[in-house]
Amino acid sequence: MRKPENFDKTEAITGGEFKQLPPGAYVCTIKEAFEVTTQGGKNMLQLWLDIAEGEHRDHFQNQYAAAGRKFGDAKWRGTYNQLTEGESLGYFKGLLLDIENSNPGYKFNFDEKTLVKKKIGGVFGREQYRNQKGELKFAVKCLYCTEAGRVKDIAPPADRLLEAGKANGGGNGGYGEEPPPVWEEPGADDSLPF
Repeated sequence: MRKPENFDKTEAITGGEFKQLPPGAYVCTIKEAFEVTTQGGKNMLQLWLDIAEGEHRDHFQNQYAAAGRKFGDAKWRGTYNQLTEGESLGYFKGLLLDIENSNPGYKFNFDEKTLVKKKIGGVFGREQYRNQKGELKFAVKCLYCTEAGRVKDIAPPADRLLEAGKANGGGNGGYGEEPPPVWEEPGADDSLPF
């Protein structure tokens, strides 16, 4: 067998797991946008994000395609959920402003499909969860969005741990300087916390 090119420089991935996105802030592209209803009956905007630049470009698209080949079914892992009413209305308005500021000349007209292919900054962090075997694992998820031009100034967020008081990064649960977004899970069929 001939040794593959870049073999020595490639990181090994074991156990059949997909390679996780390193925590940090990335310029993202909105791949899909949906208005959904939470289990509690609240309106929510769900964005499917993917990394738009750099060495992790198309991370979630590649992961989605690999899961589809391996398991025959796949779930998009780069999602961001934002409630659009009540106490969350200000966060929703801020998200829209960040999208507009990331895309000069774009003005949101309350048609979520116009968000597709727009740029946004996404801050991704590791969140701990317990799997079906009771083992502690980490999932990488989008914790909040910001203007695409700000991502270079944002440090990777600290891990969010299950045990209260053990998250690194202070009293706001490891979100760094930004407050945590207010959101709910879209439905009972979601088994993982992302």
